[in-house]
Amino acid sequence: MKKSIISFIIIFILVMLSCDKDILKPKSITLATLKGNVIESVKQTPLSGVTVSVFDHTESIQTDSMGQYTLQVELETSTSSEQVTLITQKVGYNSSQVGNLTLKANETVTVPTISLVPETCIADIEGMVIDTTGSAVDSVLISISNHAATGFTNESGAFSFSVEISNPTENVTVSATKPFYQEAQYSVSLEYDQTTVVPTFVLKLLP
Repeated sequence: MKKSIISFIIIFILVMLSCDKDILKPKSITLATLKGNVIESVKQTPLSGVTVSVFDHTESIQTDSMGQYTLQVELETSTSSEQVTLITQKVGYNSSQVGNLTLKANETVTVPTISLVPETCIADIEGMVIDTTGSAVDSVLISISNHAATGFTNESGAFSFSVEISNPTENVTVSATKPFYQEAQYSVSLEYDQTTVVPTFVLKLLP
């Protein structure tokens, strides 16, 4: 009886295997490749540490020190082509998407260069304030048109502070004011991640 049961089990297994010969075959993986580079939009320099992924896929990678990436994506079948959207993300920058990229098995798609725009543009400003005798003037209020950021001159008449600007480059008016002195102004251009040196303010005492 025991031998009959064993024989039946063996026959059953052989029948099942003969019905589906692929049951023991490993799943075939079909890959396509995306490659390209990411730069910082203002300075046009390579941007490292950017996460690159494809919408509705689990694969992702980060750009290297040269802003470059090579991302392999698994396709559904070896014969199909697939339209995908590439997503690039980095903290402090606006994310970007590149759509209508056609992936095919065992082929590489070179993606056009992607530029990421900073979420916040910070510029630095510095300068000096003196009086008509050439002496430094301290405690002078330095303000910038249409911006909340302000600064004061120190004992050497110098000032330096950071400003959040709405665009990578912005033209502003810088004012220097102090009680008993006439206000002085300069028009300057602030640039993202750059330091703008304002011409020296010369304050005159009020008549």
